[in-house]
Amino acid sequence: MENKNGFTLIELLAIIVILSIIAVITVPVVLNIIDDSKKGSAKDSAYGYIESVNRLYLSNSLDGSDGEIDNGYYSVSELKTMGVSVSGEEPSNASWIKISDNEVAMGCLQFGEYKIDISKGKVDHIIKGKCNGLPSEPVAFETDSWETIKRAIDEDNTSLYNVGDIKKVEIDGVSYKIRLINKSTPAECNTQGFSQSACGYVFEFVDFIGVLRINPTRTNVGGWPGSELYDYVNTDFYSKLPFELQNNIAETYVVSGHGSKPGEENFESIDKLYLLSRNELLGDYSEGDTSSGYTRQLDYYASGDSTLSKSRSWWLRSIYCCNNDSMYLFNVVSVSNSDASVLNTYADFKEGISPAFRIVKD
Repeated sequence: MENKNGFTLIELLAIIVILSIIAVITVPVVLNIIDDSKKGSAKDSAYGYIESVNRLYLSNSLDGSDGEIDNGYYSVSELKTMGVSVSGEEPSNASWIKISDNEVAMGCLQFGEYKIDISKGKVDHIIKGKCNGLPSEPVAFETDSWETIKRAIDEDNTSLYNVGDIKKVEIDGVSYKIRLINKSTPAECNTQGFSQSACGYVFEFVDFIGVLRINPTRTNVGGWPGSELYDYVNTDFYSKLPFELQNNIAETYVVSGHGSKPGEENFESIDKLYLLSRNELLGDYSEGDTSSGYTRQLDYYASGDSTLSKSRSWWLRSIYCCNNDSMYLFNVVSVSNSDASVLNTYADFKEGISPAFRIVKD
């Protein structure tokens, strides 16, 4: 009898299982490789386009024209009529660029399925998505995008934004209220060594972003910029903000009180997010806060229509005057600034956190 060799049903099932396992392992790897390749190509195209825009000023100058490009926001079609051209892929018509001092400052470029955010003239963020065209004209702080708010500030077009206005932002699935608390820039803001934390367009988190310690141990040494909370707010929490907001927050020169020990100096730092000080909330409140002469009361809290009421006490960035283990905080208040009470407590106690930030005109 002739022998016939073949696979049994069990052997066939085993082969199918093995092939399935191989497919489960390899297919995502291959897809990731393809996706990374597409993403890399989009990034290269974005840098090529940025370079083309940046060359426009030089090209105009060599042609004998003025060369200067007006600061402002430009669509891809506008830039094309101005002479911007690329040899490779062009961004979609929904893309836009902001030019400052004849160079790309920020923008949104879309290549295929990828949305590329530009910050400080460089590719900063690549995701699958679409640009939404040029930031629109301002309508209301509550509903405008952060890109629209930034453009309104750049173009001195903020008459529709009022101190005290509130908008919401979602962070990690939680909705937070953000309030506009300052618009003015008085002459004192231009003084050397004056904190910029209450100058120009300042915004604060109305809601606590957490109830946290200044430091894990009972010390105020190093002040606000040397604290663990500083690192958390400016690194961990900041990274959770929507990129559209991150991309428009300015680095701010911040002066913080050191206490009252002779020979010490106020702390200086460059912050994305920062806590407020006693003077910024209550005005001329110099007792125990050495930074009071280097900042000012915010417009919102100077208006008389504001409230400092929150669900619990909340931290300030000033060191308590008389020891090396405490920081100032606001006690729970119920009605208005006149009811405010400034207390101090140990830096390792947990209190509310309501940071502020600025968006500046370029």
